[in-house]
Amino acid sequence: DKVGNYTISLKVNSAVGCQSTISRQLTVLRRAPKPEVTDQQVCAGEPVTLTASNSSQIKVFADAGLAQLIFSGATFTSAALAADTVFYVVNAASVYESVAAAVKVDVLKPETFIAYTPESSLQGKYLLKLWAVHPQQSAGITGLPWYIDGQLVGSGDTIMYDYSGEHAIGQDFEVRLNLTQASGSLGCSQSVMRTIALGSSPLPMFEDVRVCRGGAVSLKP
Repeated sequence: DKVGNYTISLKVNSAVGCQSTISRQLTVLRRAPKPEVTDQQVCAGEPVTLTASNSSQIKVFADAGLAQLIFSGATFTSAALAADTVFYVVNAASVYESVAAAVKVDVLKPETFIAYTPESSLQGKYLLKLWAVHPQQSAGITGLPWYIDGQLVGSGDTIMYDYSGEHAIGQDFEVRLNLTQASGSLGCSQSVMRTIALGSSPLPMFEDVRVCRGGAVSLKP
């Protein structure tokens, strides 16, 4: 473990008493210590910043083979990230650089979409059931305010909306849902929108039919 120059010798004795010695010089050097860089978590579409607590000079590579150098300096700031990423960081504060530390960056992206279905109602009202569908892990999701054409109409995973006014004039309307997903001290927000198109079904087309008295008839548009 000691740095320095060493001589390594190998002495060989033959069966008839001959001797031969081979010597080689060995130089032992010390690499820079492995950089101390913690794994990170960011929201989708945001950059990550990496520094080493034990070095003022680092190199950052995109691959484990250290062939794709993307940064050299004290503080690395990435481009906006859309997916989980691994960076390979080397301590370059010495003539002999360290081995690489793999730094994982988890990208938090709350995902949801809006589903809806008409609901039967009394008193001639037109009701729409709206709910949020989370295809991925929904832990930490909070907020969930619902907006119709920019107006707050409710909150939570599911709401009921009376769209009688829009139905009366045949006007489409836009639904927006805001949500925030928290992980540790990080909170990431997303807004999703969906247009509810109101339309009327075409009138069914039937042909006149003739049947015998007492017979059954089947009608199909």
